Amino acid sequence: MDDVILFGRFDQHEYGSLLYPLVMERVFSDLLPNKNVLVASLTRHNLPHCVAKKTISIKKALKMSEDDATLFMVGDEVIAGPTTIGKYPFTLSRVEVGNTRKIVYDSVDTSHFVDGAETAKFVPVNELLSETCSLSVRDKCSQIQLQRVGCRGPQLAPDLTTVMSSYISVAELENKSSYVAKQIIENYINGYLVVQLAQEELKGKEAVLAKGLSETSLTLDLPIVFITNGIEQEGDSKLDGIDSIVSLLDDKITYSIHADGNIFDVISLIRNGSCYCGSSLHGLITAMSFSVPRVALLSSSEKQINYMDTWDLSHMPRVVTPAQLPVAVATAIDTPSEDLTLLSHNLTHTYLDRFKGLSALF
Repeated sequence: MDDVILFGRFDQHEYGSLLYPLVMERVFSDLLPNKNVLVASLTRHNLPHCVAKKTISIKKALKMSEDDATLFMVGDEVIAGPTTIGKYPFTLSRVEVGNTRKIVYDSVDTSHFVDGAETAKFVPVNELLSETCSLSVRDKCSQIQLQRVGCRGPQLAPDLTTVMSSYISVAELENKSSYVAKQIIENYINGYLVVQLAQEELKGKEAVLAKGLSETSLTLDLPIVFITNGIEQEGDSKLDGIDSIVSLLDDKITYSIHADGNIFDVISLIRNGSCYCGSSLHGLITAMSFSVPRVALLSSSEKQINYMDTWDLSHMPRVVTPAQLPVAVATAIDTPSEDLTLLSHNLTHTYLDRFKGLSALF
């Protein structure tokens, strides 16, 4: 049983989706070096400009792997596999998986799938989940929801990407980050705010966001670095919302925009920031892993709120409005560095201890 199929929505141009296989493959290489890890998504995908992992299609991975391989599924969207994922009509059933393969669900979040009022939709998913060897959820709310629809014993564990600071070194970040990203960090060597917002969070709020960010920047004497939530395809641009905010900033604000870099750029820019302000769950998890103060700005995402409520320091600001931003950022920055480091250490060990406990399954 040497094959492990690592399956998730790794074919999306979204930071968290590209981060999963990068980190998880390293965990397997470190703790289970004799395993052959096949990285699979719905379709074959290759994003060299993002320095992302290549993937093969899940159907091909199932055909290539041994009959006793383990299917290791990660993230929130794979839980919808037995119905439909995106535009691809793929049914991930026990027939597709094979009767002799073991199934592990990891870092599951149910905020987009189970809402209590539509539990009937969850029945086919539950049939496959009931056969898993291990099922972990990344927040308490998801744990309760899965128990409500009849799943047995979902375990609570941090998102697997929380261990990234133990598997991505400063030297590697320096080597693989782009010249542009390194120049931004060098230019703002005394500190900066990292702002990462999804486009849906920006619409109609550009003016109040510009005002809140301007006040925060001027009050704390910190320039602003804008990064996008998605890792763009070459030639694409999703900066309309950010451009609108920038046009409304106070004239005295110093800022930079970075949107076309690779995944190591995003990690580096967050790691070196004075404070992360954003609506991306994995942006927040990156900040938590690298002991960076963080503020959940304008997030309407339950998965972000639920994750912070489950794992983050209780005083770390969340669901912050633009008007609250100056005080919220000051509060986050005032967090003792030893508290940030201890939390990162504890979350990493919590996840790795659980993973080591899974070793017998593989």
